[in-house]
Amino acid sequence: MTDVTPPVDPALAFDSPELAVDALRAWVDARRDLDDRRDALVRGALAAGVSPTEIERCGVASRTTTNAILKKHGEKHGAIQVAVPIPPTVEYAALLEARASQPTTPARVGSPEHNEQTIRAVMMRQAAQQISSPPDDPALTEDAWLQLLAVRYRRASDPATIPPAEKGWAEGYSAACIQIADEITAIRRLGEAAFTQVFDPAEVAAGLTHLAETNRDERR
Repeated sequence: MTDVTPPVDPALAFDSPELAVDALRAWVDARRDLDDRRDALVRGALAAGVSPTEIERCGVASRTTTNAILKKHGEKHGAIQVAVPIPPTVEYAALLEARASQPTTPARVGSPEHNEQTIRAVMMRQAAQQISSPPDDPALTEDAWLQLLAVRYRRASDPATIPPAEKGWAEGYSAACIQIADEITAIRRLGEAAFTQVFDPAEVAAGLTHLAETNRDERR
């Protein structure tokens, strides 16, 4: 008689305990990303005409949880705010790059002021690169990527989550994370109007100049 016992799925192979721990932490981060994205996903599905029953059938949230999500955000069925169709990501990334390149005020190397200026520039440039280079994932739309970045930066602003290497720069790191998260939310909510309603006019002008220079250099 032929043995039809399915083969045992082998465990993952790791070259060291450290790599295994890294993988475990990556799994936790991925779960957190899903949890943090759920509210926006459920609200977006409702706005698109999906019923609470269908959302429950998909296994995302029960009808009770769906109603709780709406209550949490102060919304009702038929009155859910969704993101703009085309957020101005190119312009915002250019603004971040220009902000990161701004001259800093003189400060002693290693002083709190110098550290804050340094980490702020690093964070702004990192955010610009992330916004400009979304992952190659068909299931992750541009808006979904922006929303995910916003929740990641907001979560990273918690002092308890700040990487050990950044502990000396905790205040500047946290402030930069909150600013980036708030600004991403603003361009998703307001679109180009965010540049007149939320951002400093001088920064907007600097961003547009940076974008024009970048486009000119690429054409050469």
